[in-house]
Amino acid sequence: MEFNRKLLCYIFAALQVFIVCGIVYTSRTSTVLAKGPRGQYMGISTFQSNKEQHSKTWLKVQQAFSGTSNSSKVKNKVEVTTPPKPLESCPVKSPILLGYQDVDLVADPASEQVTEKANPLVSDGGHYKPPDCQALNKMAIIIPFRNRDRHLMYFLQYMHPILQRQQLEYRIYVMNQYGMDTFNKDKLMNVGYVEAVKDGYHCYAFHDVDVVLTNDHCPYKCMEKPVHLAHSIDKFGGLMYEHYFGGALAMSEEQFKQINGMSNIFWGWGGEDDDIASRIHAAGMSYVRHPFQICKYKMVKHQRDKGNEVNPDRFSLLNRVKSRYRTDGLNNLQYKIVQKDIHSLYTNITVDVLAPKR
Repeated sequence: MEFNRKLLCYIFAALQVFIVCGIVYTSRTSTVLAKGPRGQYMGISTFQSNKEQHSKTWLKVQQAFSGTSNSSKVKNKVEVTTPPKPLESCPVKSPILLGYQDVDLVADPASEQVTEKANPLVSDGGHYKPPDCQALNKMAIIIPFRNRDRHLMYFLQYMHPILQRQQLEYRIYVMNQYGMDTFNKDKLMNVGYVEAVKDGYHCYAFHDVDVVLTNDHCPYKCMEKPVHLAHSIDKFGGLMYEHYFGGALAMSEEQFKQINGMSNIFWGWGGEDDDIASRIHAAGMSYVRHPFQICKYKMVKHQRDKGNEVNPDRFSLLNRVKSRYRTDGLNNLQYKIVQKDIHSLYTNITVDVLAPKR
């Protein structure tokens, strides 16, 4: 037994001497003889490569005697990754609200490029979600639209910062009516609802493009009842009339389905906002308003658009809401998407509302 150990030691020592002699001999001959393609000596680099090769051979000899190898170490190595921590929920009341802010609708609005730079956290399509907490409310902002580019620039300039300070997750949809047929605001909002549902939204603010909120304490979220947001508009000194339901309102998917959406047959101006309020009552619901002190809006001054003339049938349509709302709305909605454009600050959906031929 003792003799075998001594024999192994002699063999191991002899291998070391043999390998060292080989390294020295190879390095000398390589330095003298090896030349590159242009005749330059390659002795140093060749020696280094040979040295590396012999170092690898020597490592293998050591591993053979020790019974270990790099491959076995790699196989036994276990990588441990720590998953990112989920974001905590945002507070019920945002701590970054500023209250009343001046809104200037007389001076030229900021360009889309300027507003984009001022809102770097808004992603394509006008989508935003808080970076440091999980939003409690997720809302689609749906705007019926045609030929109101200046108004839209005001809206984007002022509303994006307000909605972000409320720590909402939101996306802005501009529902642009195609062609020059008579404008149909409510039908465009029905289409906006259908398209927003496809993107996973279940709470909606239906918003005129020419009204801008001045106080970020007015909460944009859905509640147990539909919410009339535009409680006070500067043009009217408050409400246009007691049961006025225009400007901006919020509804959940369940509430919107319960009233069968909005009417598809209000062509032109007048009566379409009252029809929504009447549908809510006809469906056995009621709506609420936040205090007018915080839900104050400014309206862009403008003339009535061509193609949005007064609707002569508005009163007769309003008199038949109870008998009509179950068959006129989401369940008979027909339209055609002409084009969908993803802008940096909003999603523009051009819609053919399929106006009846006259």
